[in-house]
Amino acid sequence: MNKTAASVINIRNEGGVVEGGVHFSIEDAIEDWLSRHRIEDPELVAQIVAEDKQFAVINNLEVSQDARGQGFGSDLMEKFFDRAEQDGATIVLLCADVIRDQEEGFNLIDWYESFGFEDIGQNGATGPLMIKGLN
Repeated sequence: MNKTAASVINIRNEGGVVEGGVHFSIEDAIEDWLSRHRIEDPELVAQIVAEDKQFAVINNLEVSQDARGQGFGSDLMEKFFDRAEQDGATIVLLCADVIRDQEEGFNLIDWYESFGFEDIGQNGATGPLMIKGLN
């Protein structure tokens, strides 16, 4: 695969969809992605690219209202991780969209953390930037 290209990931199940991709020109791609999410932190870029890792990004994860709480979101996440790893990613990034309404009693940040994501910076537009290492 061309090391500057991106691999598109689009996975659907009966309850929802997860969309994103794997990026191979890591430093430029990280800087661009962080900039689009209004995070301009050279130290963060350096931290992420220190090991020259390929990274995946989750751009969108949606589970329909009537399918929530039934495991569809977890299924989508696990399938995304598997596909990203197959495509060469060693880390996954996302911006937790906490400005959207959540179900009562549901905490999106806690849910992402249950998959191993860590909060590594604040995005004023939507919520925390989160990162997860893949095997």
